[in-house]
Amino acid sequence: MKVIFFLLFAIISSCSHRELVYKNEIELLNKIKINGEGKCRLTIFEKQDLFSCESFFKDNNWNFLISIPFKGEELIVFPEIDKKNYKFQNIQTHHGMIYQGFSQSSFSQKIEFNELMQKLHFLVRLLNADLLKENIDCHGGTCLFDQKVLNIKHNKGRFIIESESNSHFIISIIAENLTESHFLKTSLIVEDLKNNRFKSKILELEFFWKDS
Repeated sequence: MKVIFFLLFAIISSCSHRELVYKNEIELLNKIKINGEGKCRLTIFEKQDLFSCESFFKDNNWNFLISIPFKGEELIVFPEIDKKNYKFQNIQTHHGMIYQGFSQSSFSQKIEFNELMQKLHFLVRLLNADLLKENIDCHGGTCLFDQKVLNIKHNKGRFIIESESNSHFIISIIAENLTESHFLKTSLIVEDLKNNRFKSKILELEFFWKDS
């Protein structure tokens, strides 16, 4: 059933690209969904997992509930996203599925797990900025959030937010398949930048949202 869902989503995605015609980047940012129900795909290096998922913001925490057939449910919590520089503790326990996949990959030698989670924390915080009543300053193809400069791109119906390439790691958000209310797909991505030229994906978390 999951395979059918993702095949249908891929077919629909390839057949329809809604033009991203809006007054400014903030309008598009507000249409990127990060809280709701749907299907998710987690890719760490070459390992992929597909599952049902639900995410929600509560008490300044971002909660990510996943349901895997024959394995049950797991709740992954990103605490205190109202804080710019939250320090993760007991990360192996509270981020079990992500930690397990990461620790088995070759990238565990290149980046500390808490640094990886810190980057995901920033992306989740950015997409919850409206709920947090945090300001995002966008103009001229760039946005400034938490004193970090983000580059904005539009490409074949995709809205891309990417950190500047002066870091060893690139973090980005890709939103696709825009409806009247929101993008139907949200991807959170962390990549390794080799020699300031070549990207190698460390982690990608994709959300395929219900159209409601």
